[in-house]
This record gives sequence, C-alpha cells and structure tokens, in this order.
Amino acid sequence: MRRVRWHPLALGDVSEAAAWYGVQGGVALETAFADELETALGRLASNPGIGSGRYADLLRIESLRHWPMHTFPHLIFYFDREPHLDVWRVLHSQRDVAGWMHGSKEPK
Repeated sequence: MRRVRWHPLALGDVSEAAAWYGVQGGVALETAFADELETALGRLASNPGIGSGRYADLLRIESLRHWPMHTFPHLIFYFDREPHLDVWRVLHSQRDVAGWMHGSKEPK
C-alpha cells in the first residue's frame, strides 16, 4: 500500500472544494466530500494502477493518472511513485482540466 503525499496545489483544490460544499450543503455535505475523497485515496493507495492514463497523453506528462470520485464530480490526479501515491490535483471534472494543469508544475 502506497503512502499518500499531497502536492500543495491538491491541498488547495480540496480545501476550496470542501469549503464550497460546506456553503452549499452544510457540514454534512462537506464531510461527505471528505469521506469520499478518503475512500478513493485508500483505493488508489492499494491499487495505484487502476487510474486512467488518458490525461498523461493529452498533457504530455509521463505517468500522470487520474481517478474519478464516485458521487462528487471531481477527478484525482496523481503519480504512482513507490512507495508514495503523489496526489497532484483534485479538480472538478467540468473545469478546463488541460488549462488548469498546464500551469501546474509536475511534482518531483
């Protein structure tokens, strides 16, 4: 099982999304978002190869993978770097993902 490491951009993404859900639906919705994210990260940490590499090809970022959250419309972008799962971004799926990622430096 990989240990999750957070890129500062991903922490900002999650903080922003959780705050938005908190405003829209209160603590219960904010907590549901956090719980689902934790579940998804647990699954990825155990099985890092299950994410899609589609954006790696589109963005020309080698080994970038993503995984959709189940209930919330967010994509978790990560790198499998044994012994870590490096979470790079957590973005809403309706955003211009390529635009948001273009200005982000790949974590080393």
